[in-house]
Amino acid sequence: MNPVYQYRQKDGSTLISFLSPADVAGMGGLPRRAIMAKAEQKESTPDRWLLSSGFLKLLHQVIRQAGPADGGLQTAARQNQKGWLYIIDLRTPQGTQGQVPPEDIVGAFEVRDGQIRPETYQPGAAYRLFTANGFPQLPPTLHTALIAALKGLGAPTRMI
Repeated sequence: MNPVYQYRQKDGSTLISFLSPADVAGMGGLPRRAIMAKAEQKESTPDRWLLSSGFLKLLHQVIRQAGPADGGLQTAARQNQKGWLYIIDLRTPQGTQGQVPPEDIVGAFEVRDGQIRPETYQPGAAYRLFTANGFPQLPPTLHTALIAALKGLGAPTRMI
């Protein structure tokens, strides 16, 4: 399970990120694009979170770049040989082999001759960062690539 960290702000809002407190301290603050969501209130439901389009864009960029090198995705591509290989958010209730709701389809790569075609990555049109089942849960290699990208954002221009 990918850990999610909450950062309470002076104004009472809460920021959500995959970056740990140690990562944030080492970076001198939380970069804006590393924030998945913000809640204005203490108690929140999925429809009350302000989700970050900047984080979502970075997530898709990381998957586009790191996905083709993922061993599990490569194996699935070899098995399927042709068609589309869907990246499923692991939070999906029935698992990746069950019935997957559209909001849990992160994106897809085209597969030809058992090979992932990186340039064909398409973000899931209905994908949502936060659902009743929580925040994104990525396969380990994609989560590791995302954390590396978040850490690579460098120090924020403004402390958050």
